[in-house]
Amino acid sequence: MAATLPLVACLLAACASSPATSAAIPPSTTGNPSSSAATTGGSPAAPANPAASPAAPMTRAATGTATNSQGDAAKVSVSIGKPVPLLTLNQAALTACSSFDVITDGADETMAIPIQVTATLTSSIATSLDLVIDGTNVVAAGGNVNTNPNGEEPWVTYDSNSACSTADQDGELEWDNLAPGQSVTWSGWELDPDVITPDDTSGSAVNQVIFMLPEVGFGTSGGAGVDTNAAHSRDLVNCSAVYGGPVIAVDPSVALANGCTAVTGS
Repeated sequence: MAATLPLVACLLAACASSPATSAAIPPSTTGNPSSSAATTGGSPAAPANPAASPAAPMTRAATGTATNSQGDAAKVSVSIGKPVPLLTLNQAALTACSSFDVITDGADETMAIPIQVTATLTSSIATSLDLVIDGTNVVAAGGNVNTNPNGEEPWVTYDSNSACSTADQDGELEWDNLAPGQSVTWSGWELDPDVITPDDTSGSAVNQVIFMLPEVGFGTSGGAGVDTNAAHSRDLVNCSAVYGGPVIAVDPSVALANGCTAVTGS
């Protein structure tokens, strides 16, 4: 994906300091946030309950509104938690949200970035809503942004999730017939393969990952980018190579060290 294109769902969510959220031990199926100690090395965390959703990140990375030319509108928030080794998740319970059917292949070299996306339809009539997190990018020296070199990144969740689309390898969510004022939430992980190596046993390279802001589609009436509310967002950065607005950084300190700048109010 070109680095200058907005991330249609930048599936959807980063934290100024590493959040204490673990994707390894999810809460109940209600989708309410739950916090637990993150496991990034040493003994793996206890397997997640296969009947439950992933743990919700505790830090809201980006909040904003999306409005198209027809007046369709939604509030959108994207949160990102602390990356964890894929093997700390319940492998048997993972379900791909893409046609790129690689979940367990290379799992011992893969980091999982927990993501939660919430959208609320605010326009006056019912419609469907699509949200896309279009792959990932990595920040480089000088605030440059490169395509993630670690191959195609699958998106996964626990069990079957009706919001998942299998159109391609990108994180793509779809909700049908939302009523005005109705809110929907999806929790899952973006998998970053080939990050854990003999030279980087903690998989710290995953901290270079950034997500473009999401784009939202409303039925057949056209899409819209998310106009962020910096005062209610965290850890957004501007990178010189990205045109059109801020990005969400998995680790803002890494982005800032490479020449990106903090967004005012974020």
